[in-house]
Amino acid sequence: MGTTTNINRRDWIRKSVLTAGGAMALPYIGLAVKIKRKQFFQIFSLLCTRAGLVLLISGIFVTVTGVEARNEILLTIAFGLSACSFWPYAHIAAVDSMEMDKKSKKKTFSSDFGVAILALSFPLSTILILATLNSGSFFMNPLNIFMMAVVLLTVGFAFPLISGVSKKKWSEQQLIDHEINSAATEKAA
Repeated sequence: MGTTTNINRRDWIRKSVLTAGGAMALPYIGLAVKIKRKQFFQIFSLLCTRAGLVLLISGIFVTVTGVEARNEILLTIAFGLSACSFWPYAHIAAVDSMEMDKKSKKKTFSSDFGVAILALSFPLSTILILATLNSGSFFMNPLNIFMMAVVLLTVGFAFPLISGVSKKKWSEQQLIDHEINSAATEKAA
């Protein structure tokens, strides 16, 4: 039964992708990759930071050039949010193939991590682009672009800061425990 279910699922996915086009393929890329919880938060924070930087650059561009047309502002933001999806993995694959030719045991990039980034990048970029394009006149004011950039940058920097603080506390606790154990061992001797 498991085999027929997988075959039926594959047929359904193939038919869906063929009929719906590229947009339907994005969720399946995300479903095909198994990402660990810690890796998910690392990648999500990286992608939020990237999106925040894109909005910051877009906001600066809109402010400096004085663009006031709604469609041009939305295009600037949407293009920036979508521009960073394929080229990193293409670069990783190119470097990986060069390393295979040289038979080097030391790898520059982890292609599994690159696929995981793509798996999360596609849905997140799609959500952000659709939200941007459906925002109406929200982004007409460059202040709103900067505000969203700050929100995304805050979300992006939250995980590394929180995990860094918890690691620091953990290492300090281990150091204290080691000092306590050393002191107890000296007293016992």
